[in-house]
Order: sequence, then C-alpha cells, then structure tokens
Amino acid sequence: MNLKYTSKVFFSLFFFFLLIYLVVSGFTLHAIYQRTVSQEKEVLVNQQKNLLLLLSTKTDGDETTDEMRKNGEFVAAAKIGEFEILDKKGKTVFTTKPTLFEKYEPPEELSNRTVEISDMSTVKNKQVLYSTSKIPDTVYRLATYHQAKNYEEIVKDSLVYFRLILLFLLLAIIPVTYFLTSMILKPINQLISVAQHITEGKTKERAIVNTQDEIGKLGSSLNNMADKLSHDLETLRQAKEKQDLFVSSFSHEIRTPLTSIIGYAQMLKWEKLDQSAEESVDYILEESNRLKHLSNDILKLMELERTSVSLEEISTNMISDDLNKFLKGMKQGFTYTIELEPANILLDLNLFKLLAMNILANSLEAIAEDGTLVVKGIKEEKRYIMKFSDNGRGIPAENLSKVTDEFFTGNPSRTTKHLGLGLALVKKITELHNSSFDIESTLGTGTTITIDFALGGKKDEN
Repeated sequence: MNLKYTSKVFFSLFFFFLLIYLVVSGFTLHAIYQRTVSQEKEVLVNQQKNLLLLLSTKTDGDETTDEMRKNGEFVAAAKIGEFEILDKKGKTVFTTKPTLFEKYEPPEELSNRTVEISDMSTVKNKQVLYSTSKIPDTVYRLATYHQAKNYEEIVKDSLVYFRLILLFLLLAIIPVTYFLTSMILKPINQLISVAQHITEGKTKERAIVNTQDEIGKLGSSLNNMADKLSHDLETLRQAKEKQDLFVSSFSHEIRTPLTSIIGYAQMLKWEKLDQSAEESVDYILEESNRLKHLSNDILKLMELERTSVSLEEISTNMISDDLNKFLKGMKQGFTYTIELEPANILLDLNLFKLLAMNILANSLEAIAEDGTLVVKGIKEEKRYIMKFSDNGRGIPAENLSKVTDEFFTGNPSRTTKHLGLGLALVKKITELHNSSFDIESTLGTGTTITIDFALGGKKDEN
C-alpha cells in the first residue's frame, strides 16, 4: 500500500485521537454500566426482602407443598414482583409467571442468610436479574425475577450519546488532524521543495532554518550540502572553461603549422624520392591530415556548446538527395539503401548534415568492402523516426554506453584513424534538437542508430 507520508501522518493522528476517545468512552461506559447494575441489584434485594417479609407472616416452619402454594398466591396478590417458590429439591411449588423462569437455574446450595444474585442476562430481549434465598424457618427457597428497566434505558441512552459524540468528534477531528498534519509537514515540504530546486540546477536555493530540532538540523545539513555542491560546480565550471580555452587555443594554433607541414610534404611528393623517403613523406601527410581533422572536430564540438539551433521545415526529399550525394562520393565498395517516408521535418539542416555524415562515416569504417548501409525514416504521431543501420563488425556490449563519450575509440592503443569525436558530435546535435538518441548493436552483426525529430506543420510531400 503506497501512501504518501502526508496521508500516513494524517491517518496516524486521526486514529490516535479516535483511539483515545474510544478508550476513554469504553472505561466511562463500563463504569456507568457497573454502577447501574449495582443499583439494579439493590432494587432486587429490596424486592426479595419484601417478598420474604410477606411470606414469613404466613409460615411457621412445617408447611406442606399445598400450604406453600397458597402462601405464594397470597404474596402474589400484593403484586410486589414476579417470583417462584422452590422446594428443597429445586422443583417449582408456585410461580407467578413460569415463562420468566424457564432459563434460570437456581444455585444448589444456599446459606440461611445469603441472597444469591445472578449475572445480568437477556430473556426475551430484556435485561433481567434473578435472586435466590432461603425462606426463613422452612426448607423452601424463594427465586425473584427483576427486569432491569433502568439499566436498559441507561444503556440505550448512553449508546445514543456515544454515537452522537462520536459523530461530532469525527467532524471535529478531521479539520484538527488536517491542521496538525499541515503544521507538522510544512517544514518537511519546504525541504523537499528546496531539494527539488537544487536537483533542477538551482543551486543557490536554500532552506529557511528557524529551529534547532531534527527538522532544523536536516535543513542546515541540506544547506551545507548545497553550499558544497555550488562550490564544487563553480570549481568544475572554471576548470572546464580553462580546459576549453586551452583546447580551443591549441586547436587554433596547431592549424597553421599543420598547414605548412602538409604543404611542404605535398611539395616533397612532387620530387623524385627513393622508396623509403616516399613512404616517410606519405606517413607525414597521413598523420598531419589526421591531426588537422582532429583539430577541426574539436573546434566543431566546442562551437556546438555555444550554438543556438535555428529550426526550419526540411523535406525528406532534400535530405535523401544530400545523403545520396555524400554516399556516392565514397570510393569504398559497398551498397546502400535510402527509404525515407515523405514528410517535412523540423531541424537545422547544416547540423543535420554534420550528424548524418558522422554516423555514415562511422558505419563505412565498420563495414567490409561488400557491406550494406540502410537509412530508413517513418512517421510516428508527431515525431519522425530515422534509423541508420549497417552490417559491420558491431560494438561490444560493454562499450555501448561509452561510444558517445569524447575521444572514446574502443581501442586503448589508439592505433586506428578513428578520433573518437564523431558520435560525441552526433549526440550533442540530437540534444540541441531535443531528440532522442539510441544505439543498438550486436558484435559481428551490425549497428543501428535511431534518432527522432519533430514533424513540421506543412502537409507531407508526395
């Protein structure tokens, strides 16, 4: 059962107050009932004494059963109460109303001056008491019936009052409990709000601490954590700015000498060189171009950090044409298929070209000479899903979460020409488009990259 903490506190307080009322009411009602029962027993004892007093005027100690029956009739005429006379074996000699004593079992033994009173019992939906005592100077016993009317009325009235008080108490408890719950949880909710704001990046948000209790200490701890987090974030921000400045400056500065190196190496290729010298010049050109590409990619990635996307509606026909031109210009032997469902997509065309070319370049590097590339696009509700698939060597499962990290190549020795920035650029461009980015890959089978874009408002092209 998943209840909010607010609900748990509310119901805990509600049932606590309700339990207190029920316990107090239970003890109070029990005391009232006990006192009422005692009063009813006193009335019964007095009734028993009056009946005995009347009988004693008619008995002399040796009465026969018939005589005791007549004595009973005499006493019954006084209408003091309902009773029956029993012989020493417990058999009824006389009774005013047999049905009242059907379920009563008198005690077997009685002392001469004892009046035995039964517990309260229910007879024909009435609360009754029975009393039994010996008739003085005889072998007979007198059993008296008493309906506890006062007890019945008090029980009835007390239950009515109990229910009415419970109803009004419930009406009062609900708002009181709600108020107490709000008062108890208000500082906790404030701390939750502050924590959520900090989670959302508002690290300057702080909790208001007015007490030194547990909640106050929790608020102080949260503020201390936020201070430490703000300090650490500022330190990281400054370090990243310095790093970005260094990388940007380095990338800019290295381009000029690289251009000179590439130019002079190209001039050397025009000269007649022996095989060893020619291989050295080729190596210089290859590595210089690799560094130049690395510098360009770094600058592109850093530029994306400061880029604001300008979205426009681009037709899938235009995208298909651009992808065809790019793939047809590749010298590598492979086959490809482009199947884009006609639509207009909201995107930045220049950034999309950079995204697509980096994905396709990675795929071309992964496939063999007779490999296959497939680009598919379909509409789903208000999004356009584009999939780039290849049947290349695939990506190991342990590397799938890392391939979009900057400078990750999957080759610790870094002996490949891959610079490790292509998919980092792709991921950054998808983030700028508020698009999802997903990679599925099986080692030895191939890779599929799925990206979605927002659909434009114009009608689909035919």
